[in-house]
Amino acid sequence: MPVKRRKSKRNKTIFELTEAQRAFLHDEPLPHGTEGFEAFQLRRDCAMDDEYPSNSALWEAYREEVLAAWIADHPGTRPNLWWRFDAPRSAPEALGLTSEWPDKLEEPRRQLGGSSQPLYQTSAYAPRFWRGIPTDWPWVGADKFNLGTPIDWSDPPKFESEAAYLDRHGLLSPAERRRLTADDFEPVALESGEPLCQ
Repeated sequence: MPVKRRKSKRNKTIFELTEAQRAFLHDEPLPHGTEGFEAFQLRRDCAMDDEYPSNSALWEAYREEVLAAWIADHPGTRPNLWWRFDAPRSAPEALGLTSEWPDKLEEPRRQLGGSSQPLYQTSAYAPRFWRGIPTDWPWVGADKFNLGTPIDWSDPPKFESEAAYLDRHGLLSPAERRRLTADDFEPVALESGEPLCQ
């Protein structure tokens, strides 16, 4: 379904969202029956023309609304599009890449322990992250292009929590911080069911 546009008071383009776009912005499952093209466009960010805006355009238009609702419901965390477009950035050299790398990538959450290192640190793999955690890891029986020690699931990689990451970067408001407990700042272990390529 085409998306209608209007201008907000701040002269920012606002899109009248479809149910699927609203769900996508809020990290909810797409509604049953979402048209195939719309689902593909949202998941792959294939803005074909002005009728189907890019994910970055949707995020730019609805960032404040989405973040206010998200923080009210999930303090100490951020939605996926925040990680993609607004998370602090790392210079390529900080991730072990050459300075010719075209873009700055989201700064990953700190790995605090556990077995293995992500493939971008041990092999010729580009860094990819999901909510600040690397997605590509060495696996058993890998080829010569996949160097490194596979994850030992009895001692999985451990990372700072989202709350700790946000706090380290000064991104928690005092009101949001007051809603968090000590457990929210505890390291989190990678689980085998999380999005990762291995």
